[in-house]
Amino acid sequence: MTTHDGVAEDLLQCLPGDRVAVFYSDDTYWHERVLIWKASDISWYVLTPDMDLYEESFTLVGDDGPVKMKVKGKHFEYYSRLRAPVYRFSSGLTEEEMRTYIEKAQDELNMEVVPLDGWRPKEVRVGQRVVPTSVLLGRRFVPRRITRPPGGAASRGVVDQPERATEASADLPLGLLPLEPAPAGYMWVWFPPLRPGAVDIPREVAVVEGQGVRAGEDLGLIKRGDGWLPLTLVAIDQASEIFGCYLGRQRTSEALHADEGLPSARNANEEGAVSSTEPLDARVLGVDYNSVNERHKHWREVVNECKQYEFPDWPLEGPMSVGHLIRHFHSFGGDPKRWLLEWMRSKNIAENDRVAHEMRCLVDVMFTAGCYDQLNLCSLASIEVVGRRMQAIIDAYTLGGSAGPDWQNAKVIAGYRSADDAVSPSLRSWAARRTKEEIDMASSRAKIREHRKGLLVTDEAAGAVADGVLPTTGAKAKAKAKGRGKGLTAPDGQ
Repeated sequence: MTTHDGVAEDLLQCLPGDRVAVFYSDDTYWHERVLIWKASDISWYVLTPDMDLYEESFTLVGDDGPVKMKVKGKHFEYYSRLRAPVYRFSSGLTEEEMRTYIEKAQDELNMEVVPLDGWRPKEVRVGQRVVPTSVLLGRRFVPRRITRPPGGAASRGVVDQPERATEASADLPLGLLPLEPAPAGYMWVWFPPLRPGAVDIPREVAVVEGQGVRAGEDLGLIKRGDGWLPLTLVAIDQASEIFGCYLGRQRTSEALHADEGLPSARNANEEGAVSSTEPLDARVLGVDYNSVNERHKHWREVVNECKQYEFPDWPLEGPMSVGHLIRHFHSFGGDPKRWLLEWMRSKNIAENDRVAHEMRCLVDVMFTAGCYDQLNLCSLASIEVVGRRMQAIIDAYTLGGSAGPDWQNAKVIAGYRSADDAVSPSLRSWAARRTKEEIDMASSRAKIREHRKGLLVTDEAAGAVADGVLPTTGAKAKAKAKGRGKGLTAPDGQ
């Protein structure tokens, strides 16, 4: 098999939305491309990270095309395996963006509808999931031609449909009928469920007879993958009004749930921009799998995808610290487990030490939450509690060493609370402020008294100077005069 045949076989298995990495002979790094629509056996319309759409030939002979091509998910799982820098997309594409670019590619191919005898992929990959092509493209993928009798006497046209894919069961429950294509002037529409943060909009679904059931005049169910998609029959001339009412209810639903975690998280201050393809729940990350289809996300990807949100009812005092902690693990040791080994070695902590067991437990909790559960560690209060306990231990051994760790900051760092915390923090602050004010007033009064004593001494000295005698001069003079009266007397008879 030649290289050309191998590439053609690889491309034949690709879906729109798959990602490939290409390498050009005049470059030093790989380029990521999103496959949009197949143009031929060896060429696709591709989208670049700069959002440029063009037809790329994968003959791998150089010239203006790439010399190497690898399909993500087949030749590699992670871009780090390419052993070279990769110029890639900063975020994924939404369903609306994929539909827009596919339609642009089909327009350049002069393809108003996908030919029934041409290349017709069943699904389109959007992020981590696949969407039926008929749902994404509608009538471009399942064409419908309506013919009317001469003169337009009949109000319901004849609908030409593709060959029936599956036959409806003859043993349907009472009240159910086989689902049929919409008559002239009508269309089957899927209305996404109303939920906070929903980004889906009502969408027309092309129905093939025999793929679903119908209940009543305007309700139906169509088989999609492992589930069923609810449909509503809508008159085309009333679609704008119905869609407007639905979108109005959707906005009302979001307003009613404005105090829940999801909308507040999406509107909160965050460290990075949130892509529309990322999970809508602020607590989780997109789920990744390894080469053997097991849930696993590398710690590097966990650090890159975690984002910090601020919640008004955050239960812990002080700043959120897990973001700094996990980035330090990544930059210093690669992951928390490697960092722990280096930290224990530097602090001379034995393997059977009680602190070693506690730190291993805390590290395992954080590592499993990120790599297997794939949670947004930076925005979870439970992980913040784990991270603060780890940081309290690290701080104690930093201040006191392994011989005598100093736990003076542990209560503040970990946010521990005791029975003494019954005193309101605001009351405690007010009492401290009043005590300081009283101490300052007492100190000021003492200084005033000392100052007044100094003034009295100064006044007495000034009066003595005015009299020409110091306050103690007269007493000393009297004592001296009294001393002069005591002299030696001559002996008797002399």
